[in-house]
This record gives sequence, structure tokens and C-alpha cells, in this order.
Amino acid sequence: MFGPIRTLCLAAALYLPLAFFLWFAFAKTLVYPVGLMAGSILHGWLPDLFLSFARDGYQVDVQTAFWVNQATSQLFTAQQAGTNPAWVSSNPMIFGYGLPVIAALALATPIGLAERFKQIGVGLALVWLVQTNGVVWDVLQSVNFHYGPIGQAAIAEHGISATLIAAMYQFAYLILPPLTPVILWAVMNRKFIENLIKLDHIQSLDEFADLPAAEPATAAEQRP
Repeated sequence: MFGPIRTLCLAAALYLPLAFFLWFAFAKTLVYPVGLMAGSILHGWLPDLFLSFARDGYQVDVQTAFWVNQATSQLFTAQQAGTNPAWVSSNPMIFGYGLPVIAALALATPIGLAERFKQIGVGLALVWLVQTNGVVWDVLQSVNFHYGPIGQAAIAEHGISATLIAAMYQFAYLILPPLTPVILWAVMNRKFIENLIKLDHIQSLDEFADLPAAEPATAAEQRP
């Protein structure tokens, strides 16, 4: 009725609400590896700037080397009276919505059950990497752009430019999450997509052939 391609898109759209519901329901479990990887990368890369990490629900909290006065929100590079360690929080979920998208596409694709779970598993692993990359640059941009001159100086000391941080954060936030599931699904279902396009083209030709032929013009209609 709608054509093969539009039917696939409609089926994926119908699966999306369920996929997003399950993704959010199990968010705390799904982002656990992201917290471990992102925290380990930040601490291993900049050990004197990021001291430890923890999880708060589905958020990743990273302890910085700064100290903050809770009353004035003023930052210090060393502990002062009335200060506590300064933490940076990042939400991995804003980088991980590609998982329900790849799940909906896999469920809508006419493949075996085992292959569907395989594709969702591969998608989960890739989305973890996308989320980890996003959290790393999100934490760096928070320190550089929200911690004032102290944060900027600390980042600059490690040879990381503000331009690089801004560009990588925008790429991790705007480009990777929406493109990753579509590209991954297309790569894993390349032959199916080729056949789908051919089938859709054949159906279009059949519909065109079924159109009534135009009646020849009469002699009176042909005269100017």
C-alpha cells in the first residue's frame, strides 16, 4: 500500500516509542559502562585535573582538582576554609538516543530474531563509545567554559585549546548521536537495502504501467 521503503519507515516509527521507553527504563544499567570508561579516560589523560568519578543515577560525576565555596560558588585551586571538592556532572543520555533508534530499525527489518539481537548488541556497543566520547568532551567544556579563568588556565596548561573542545563537543552532541544508528543499520543491512530499493523501483514502474493510457485527440481537438 505504501511501498517497501515507506512501509519500513512506518514500522520503525511504530517501534520507536517502545524502544525509547525501555531505553529510559533501564538507563541506569545501560550507562554504567559509560561512566567507567569516561571516568577512566579523564583520570588517565589528565590525572592532576580529574581525580575520581562516580555515578548518580544515570549521570556521571567527575571530581576535579578545584575547591568550591558552597556559599559564594567561588572556585579555588587549593582547599580553603568552608570549601568542598568541585564536581562536574554530565548526562550520557543526551549522547545515547541512537540506541532506541537502531533497535527500532532492527525490529522493523525483516530478518531473523538472532540477527536482530545481534544488531542491537552491536549498536549498544557503538553507542557506548559515542556516549563515552560525548561525556569526555562535555566535562572538558564544562571546566573550560563554566569554571572561569581558573578552569581555562588549567585546560590551557595541558595544551588543549578551547576551539578544539568546542568543536569536539558540538560534533559529539550534534553529529554523532543521530548519524551513528542510521549508518550502522545501513552497513549491517546493505544487501537488504539494495533489494529494497530495487523492489520499490519495480513497484513504482508497475504503478506507472497501470495508469490509463491517454486517449488520442480527435480531429477537432487537433485543429488550432
